[in-house]
Amino acid sequence: TAMPDLSMYSTAISRNVSEAAGQQVQRELSEIKYSGHTVRPGEVYKTTAGQLKCKHIIHAVMDSAWATSGRKEFIESVVARCLEEAEKLQCKSIAIPALGAGGLGYSVSDCAEATINAVNRFSASHSELPTSHLRSVSLVMFDAAHLAPFRENLQQNPVPVVGSRAPVTEECTMAPEATMSLHASVKQGDVAKENVDAIVTTAMLSLNMDQAAMSRSVAAVAGPIVQRRLNSIKRERLIRSGQVCSTDSGALPCKFIIHAVMETYALSSGKQFIQDIVTECLKEADRLKCASIAIPALGAGGLGYSIQECAEATCTAVKQHHLQQQESGAGSCLKTVLMVLYDPSHLEPFRQACTRLLPSPMARSLRAGNQRRPHTTVAPVGEEQPVWMHSSSSSSSS
Repeated sequence: TAMPDLSMYSTAISRNVSEAAGQQVQRELSEIKYSGHTVRPGEVYKTTAGQLKCKHIIHAVMDSAWATSGRKEFIESVVARCLEEAEKLQCKSIAIPALGAGGLGYSVSDCAEATINAVNRFSASHSELPTSHLRSVSLVMFDAAHLAPFRENLQQNPVPVVGSRAPVTEECTMAPEATMSLHASVKQGDVAKENVDAIVTTAMLSLNMDQAAMSRSVAAVAGPIVQRRLNSIKRERLIRSGQVCSTDSGALPCKFIIHAVMETYALSSGKQFIQDIVTECLKEADRLKCASIAIPALGAGGLGYSIQECAEATCTAVKQHHLQQQESGAGSCLKTVLMVLYDPSHLEPFRQACTRLLPSPMARSLRAGNQRRPHTTVAPVGEEQPVWMHSSSSSSSS
């Protein structure tokens, strides 16, 4: 998948592809972007494959489900264009993921139905053509939970085998699990300006972004669409203190805003409350298939929590969430956690908490044979440096 900016760091799947393919692919996309052509959702572009084993990469330009009407029709048209592009390139086989079923918000059932429909229509329209090239379509699922909807749709709408040249969808295959690595950093800055998959901001029970200083500043940049979505969430379900909800990001550079519903220190369990809500934010980021998240010092402003408590609770939550994902074997999309502090006086408490709390799982990794060493520092204003890196595989890189 690709977004209209054609940056391979805009979606989780394109980021993973970019890391494996190398920089050449992004350079080719940048040439397309700056050629004067207006890139629109629904279009597809092809590049070379860089260091990948395939011959070509077809980049499907998507838009979030919230910005798209006729969601199944949109996905079906995108898949159809991918198939036509593969045929144009004289490809004999193509691998297609569940386009849009991750952070873009499309339901996997819609993706499955639309994808199978597109393959069926392509097969029917090309079955009588003696020069048809595409013979095999593999549907590759990163999330094992996506297998069942695709298999069910394939059973209900099987792709007919017509002659020896017709493209045939044979099976659904699950991709290897995500590598369990995490890179945590501390920096000074404005969380609303971070170019990550998701940012976290505070919210009150009313979900009114004007009632907290941080959310008010986020809303000023994001625009009114975020508040409208929060109003819709409030009508749909009851939100309690300690819970989180997510919305689209409006005009912000990130893709999602995770709203942490807070309460004042006097009404809460103190440090444990912060730890629990940061954990909920990390879980929500994983649910949204985010690879990166920016977290501020939640509660350290007008809500009355001390910066030391915020720092310790945040670092503990990051460590425990990562270890739980590792021990469960579930894997995690989340690879980068930025702790973004608006007040420069907050840097030192967070640096100390990271130094004290985060290296312990790294030591565990070293005992297991991983010779990667932790690197602890704090960044000057406007920059970031890693304060904790952990990988469960000596061959993976942060």
